[in-house]
Amino acid sequence: MAQTIFVYCTATLIMYLFASIASMRTNLHSEKTAPFWTGEVLLMLFTFATIFGMRYDVGTDHLDYLYCYQTGVGVERYEPFFQYITKGFKSAGIHYTFYFGFLAFIQLFFILYSIRDERYLYPSLILTLFLGGFFWHWMNGIRHDIASCIYVFAVNFIVDRKPLKFLLFILLSVCFHKTAILLLPTYLLLSNGNDLSMNRFFQLVLLAIVSYLTITEYDVLAAIFPAIELFIALFSYEETYDIQTMVYLGDETSFGITLYTSILLDALIILKSDKMKSFYNNRRFTVYYNLYYWGAVVLQIFLTNNLLFARVARPFRCFKILIIAYFLYYLYKNLRIKSNVVFLAIAVGLLLISFVSIIVHYPFYFYFDAQ
Repeated sequence: MAQTIFVYCTATLIMYLFASIASMRTNLHSEKTAPFWTGEVLLMLFTFATIFGMRYDVGTDHLDYLYCYQTGVGVERYEPFFQYITKGFKSAGIHYTFYFGFLAFIQLFFILYSIRDERYLYPSLILTLFLGGFFWHWMNGIRHDIASCIYVFAVNFIVDRKPLKFLLFILLSVCFHKTAILLLPTYLLLSNGNDLSMNRFFQLVLLAIVSYLTITEYDVLAAIFPAIELFIALFSYEETYDIQTMVYLGDETSFGITLYTSILLDALIILKSDKMKSFYNNRRFTVYYNLYYWGAVVLQIFLTNNLLFARVARPFRCFKILIIAYFLYYLYKNLRIKSNVVFLAIAVGLLLISFVSIIVHYPFYFYFDAQ
């Protein structure tokens, strides 16, 4: 426990410090011309890569990746780019800590680079990434989350209405996880600049409904059961999952206090969504918010009923990281409004609860602890 507290807290503080420096440095330049590759950004990336490269037993998927890397068994089932990276590192005889560190570097790089023109968000982004526990998922479902982080960058081309570049980076995402092809329609849905998130009242009502379904563990799986076999065949999940496994994953997925903190954070964000849209007043925020909100709805529907379908919606989890960062920054810059002080206190409290839950339930082990 002491090692877990020390590593997570130290990582959070160090990266928050570097993020703060990056945030202040951008004030010296025009937003559009500030260089991305500064010392503090590199230190953020290398700190993240070092810690999560050396981490051991992040989850079942992580151990499977480790087994494949060490033995070479099953590497062929990976998508092309991930397979190339895995084989390249292994053939060079590089220790797996550098391999996992490189993958962690890729994940954080695409998130930071996506908002390089809004580096004032870096400090709140780092706090969200760690206190919200999002970092834990990244180094378990590695392929899927690399594809998700690339998609976050690709969304900038939805904002700028550049379909060919969007397609190019979706294809890059597919080379890490084939389900990323399902993200192609988001260009058509969002490139016209329309806000698809409805008004706050209906957002809250829909959030309440899907949260109720999640908490009561309503069997959404039964309603979509006929589509499951087709889905498995299309994306080659038969190599890992069969129908019985799908049912098992749906029935056995558990949740705890972090589910409730997540729902409450969503509610707080929705309540301030109109104010944030006015405060940021740009298409990027609107697009991010739409992907965050509808992603949160889909994730809630499948969270306790079907882990596999929830994983397909995982790319939208990255937008929750970004929207919470936007949310915290908005509250901080508008503390003269009394309600924002209360909202900020509650939001930070909810994130801290999630952070404590991660520390308690997911201890940090270095690779040499397993020797």
